[in-house]
Amino acid sequence: MTVHKTRLAVLMLAGFAISTALLTVAAVAGPPKTGKKTTTKKAAKKDGKPDPAQIAAGKKVYDANNCGGCHKIGETGGVAGPELTKVGASPQHTAKWLTEAVIHPKSPSMPPYDDKIKGKDLTALVAYLSSLKK
Repeated sequence: MTVHKTRLAVLMLAGFAISTALLTVAAVAGPPKTGKKTTTKKAAKKDGKPDPAQIAAGKKVYDANNCGGCHKIGETGGVAGPELTKVGASPQHTAKWLTEAVIHPKSPSMPPYDDKIKGKDLTALVAYLSSLKK
């Protein structure tokens, strides 16, 4: 392994460790406090069940923004960001919390997406992330 590849591997592992630590702290601390009000439309139908069309649309937003380049879901994706396989299983990860985590992330390694993912795309992405429970 060349020196460049070794340094890259060390940086990726350090980034993963930092991201994991920040996600753990964020999970304990609750939703990020930004001072801004963020509204997210409910990602469920009136019967309380998730809307499959909205979840599918959210998966497209996830893919279009290359979220899988850093985040792993199941066996697919990167390791620079926290794994999202069961992100929707945590009661702390409400739609509001997920919205804030996407548009105003606390992790310095994740860019904010407030100007890139908005409106119905943000609502769909949050519905998709909320559906990740297994």
